[in-house]
Amino acid sequence: MDFNELRNGLLLFHRNLLEKAERTDNPRLKDAYMEAARHLKDVASSLYKFDQTMKLIKELEKQGTQHN
Repeated sequence: MDFNELRNGLLLFHRNLLEKAERTDNPRLKDAYMEAARHLKDVASSLYKFDQTMKLIKELEKQGTQHN
């Protein structure tokens, strides 16, 4: 599974949590769904930043081997 597949899966799960929060009448359950959705959004954001940093590392390593 590549990063984009993982990201898309997380976004789909995030949307699912938001939809469940919208459908429930239980305020505690709604809050729990919303909190889980916020955490998942943070995870997706962190994974994106990680992916961008790994791409930078690969590019810098590639440049480093070209200079040797």
